[in-house]
Amino acid sequence: MKRLFWSLVALITVMTAAPATLFAQIALFQDVTPIAIPANAMVIEMQKQPPKDYPHVGHRTPITMEQAVNMWASSHFQMTGAGENTLRVTVREADIVEKLLPVKKGIAGWFRKDQSAEYVATLEIVVALVDVNGRQQGSAEAKTMQSTTVPEGTTEAEKQALWTEMMKKAFGNLDRELLPRARQMLASGG
Repeated sequence: MKRLFWSLVALITVMTAAPATLFAQIALFQDVTPIAIPANAMVIEMQKQPPKDYPHVGHRTPITMEQAVNMWASSHFQMTGAGENTLRVTVREADIVEKLLPVKKGIAGWFRKDQSAEYVATLEIVVALVDVNGRQQGSAEAKTMQSTTVPEGTTEAEKQALWTEMMKKAFGNLDRELLPRARQMLASGG
C-alpha cells in the first residue's frame, strides 16, 4: 500500500512539473498507423527556418512547427530497412503569422469586443523517395493553410492553445491530402 501511495505521489509530481509542451506533444499525433516505406533512412530538411521577428509567431507556440514536423514524420512513416532508398521530407514552409486587425477606439470601443488579430498557419511539405544515387524515385506534396481570429484581451496562454489547435488542423489537412498521394507513389513502384 505504501508503494502504491508513493508511486502516485511521484506520478502527480512529475505531471505537475511537466511543461505544457509535453502534454501538447502527446496529444498532437495520436492513433496514427504509419506507412511502411521501403527505405533504410529518413531525412527531414527545412528549406527555410521561419523568422522569429514580428509578424511571425510560430516560435512562441508550445511546440514549434519544426518540432511538429519531426514528430509528424516519425509517427507517419516507418522505414522497413529494405533497399538503400532514403525518404526525404522537405518542409518548404511551416509558419504562423499574426495580422493585427483594427479595433474600435473611444467610447464605442468600451461597449464591444472586436476581433483584434488574425493568425494564419501555413504548412507545405514534399515527401520523396530517393535512391542511393540521389535520384528521386517518386514524390508527393501538399500545402495547407489555417486561419482564425481572436478577440481583444486574449491571453498568451489562450493564443498558445489556439496555435496548437491550428497546427493540429493543418496537419490533419496535410494527412488528408499528402498521405493518399504518398501511398499512390509507393504503389506505383516509388
